[in-house]
Amino acid sequence: MRKNAEGKTRQELQREYNRAYMERQRAKYPEKFKAYNLKSDYNLSLEAYNKMLSDQKGCCAVCNRVMEKPCVDHNHETEQVRELLCRECNLALGFVRDDVAIAERLVAYLKKWEQ
Repeated sequence: MRKNAEGKTRQELQREYNRAYMERQRAKYPEKFKAYNLKSDYNLSLEAYNKMLSDQKGCCAVCNRVMEKPCVDHNHETEQVRELLCRECNLALGFVRDDVAIAERLVAYLKKWEQ
């Protein structure tokens, strides 16, 4: 394959151009991209997402703190959307693999060392 003076192939340059173009479009039309991602990832409309956010008053369903960037929580087996969570609570659920027994053991551990 031929490379330019910077050592990049035509395909690499095209990928860089496409990535930059998509970033510009995403910045220009954030709601359009958000709606597309919600629909493709969770089969959730932007209207339904906004209603969930409003019903939760912008707060995480677990810790009840105001969310900076809400995460859509869903069951990975059934794909059913549950509620909106903050990033930390969403990660915590992922780390315990949605396993109630592990979560209960974590709570018991914290209680054991509570002062």
